[in-house]
Amino acid sequence: MKVGLKEMQDYYEKNHCGRGTYISRKALETWNPKIRRGEIELPADFACVDCGKVLTWDDVKQRRREWQKENLRRKRSSYGQIQKKPLYVWVFWCPGISGIFEGLWTYIVGVGREYHGGGYKGQLDGHLLDEVMRLFPVCNSLFPVSEEEWQEEFIKKHSRGKWCGRPQGKALIWAEVAGTGIKRILGRAERPVRREYVK
Repeated sequence: MKVGLKEMQDYYEKNHCGRGTYISRKALETWNPKIRRGEIELPADFACVDCGKVLTWDDVKQRRREWQKENLRRKRSSYGQIQKKPLYVWVFWCPGISGIFEGLWTYIVGVGREYHGGGYKGQLDGHLLDEVMRLFPVCNSLFPVSEEEWQEEFIKKHSRGKWCGRPQGKALIWAEVAGTGIKRILGRAERPVRREYVK
């Protein structure tokens, strides 16, 4: 029995199937015993059911084109523009995988985004790490401290909760960023102070 796109759409609307879900053509062919046995033949241009709506391959391609256009527009609008943003320095201990990547890591993070710090896996490195270490001195030593010593002291001074069961350090900064790259660190930032209301 051959089924048309209209019948499929009516079925999904009538039975409230597929609301909030995605069912591909391959999934229907695999899971539906009537389709598997050949009792029901799907239309040739049927692609998937997305949130209760039956889509053809042309619909899927159109959605992809629209997504690509929007993505390119968003990227091009912010490309090369330098913006001043509040970010925070995040120092945390990573348990790693079988000893790989284990240890203390330093990142600069913004709301919903991680900024590349110039080092391996985006970790802070080079002049950015030196700038952050100067912004947040951890001791009054005459001799320069190593990165690991600085990280340990930073966590003690700027402790904010735990990560992987160990204390983590976070401190706010202002920085100039372009895309996901940090151009320069402008200085420290302070958290807004809550107002106490008097009754």
